[in-house]
Amino acid sequence: MAKTPPKMTPKQQIKVAVGARVSTIRNAHKLLQTDFAKTIGTSKSRLSNIERGNAQLSTTDIVAILHHFPETDLAWLVFGRVSDEHAPSQDQFQAFINNLTIGARRIDAATGGHEYAHRLIAVHHDHLQLLQLYSILRRQNIDPSKPEADPICKPYLDSLSPTTEP
Repeated sequence: MAKTPPKMTPKQQIKVAVGARVSTIRNAHKLLQTDFAKTIGTSKSRLSNIERGNAQLSTTDIVAILHHFPETDLAWLVFGRVSDEHAPSQDQFQAFINNLTIGARRIDAATGGHEYAHRLIAVHHDHLQLLQLYSILRRQNIDPSKPEADPICKPYLDSLSPTTEP
């Protein structure tokens, strides 16, 4: 009699999905696990565990992936394809960004990175804010170019990281 595999917990399902996305990034760059692991500053065995869903992606891993593979979309890496009805709430986005920011500051302090990791997270914070705004506008069937979108857009646009003029 064949055993049925144990049911995965929601946390395990997330780790497996994130691991699959990490594997997708690695394979898109035609890198072996050894080379990808070295690039992002982890071991081959840890990368293998991440890709199989047996280990969780750390803040350090996320920052390293975004640094070495800048075309990687943070929202996709962490949340997967975000549909309108399953888009994380503003509170969930903010909690996630707060955790990444704390981790980025620790990385900068440990490496003397002159706030590089922190600035990298700020850029992706803006991307997540805009993704959240777009999701809200789509759910409410509002054209962002119309004046009725202004009251919804203003708080999101005000929360974006300030840019420095050259």
